[in-house]
Amino acid sequence: MPPAILQTLDIRDYFDFCVDAARISRSKPDPEIFLAACEGLGVNPCECIGVEDAQAGIDAINACGMRSVGIGGALRDADLHLPSTEFLTWPRLSAFWQNDK
Repeated sequence: MPPAILQTLDIRDYFDFCVDAARISRSKPDPEIFLAACEGLGVNPCECIGVEDAQAGIDAINACGMRSVGIGGALRDADLHLPSTEFLTWPRLSAFWQNDK
């Protein structure tokens, strides 16, 4: 069952898989939620980019082997820092992916 917010916003069809706190037992900075998402999608974490606005999230992304994008304040160890989601664009993520390989 997808989170209710996806249904409410009528955007569920844009997601192939969804994992939320109800499906995991450990919270960030444990990487469980990101690993569960990868497993549900059938991909390796090294094939993914994780986006977070909190240090615990960046730590979890890095711990599972994803590339990390930090949104907002000074998030240490994020592979890419963006000042806000306004800068989170497909061309920017694509360039980051290509340059980070």
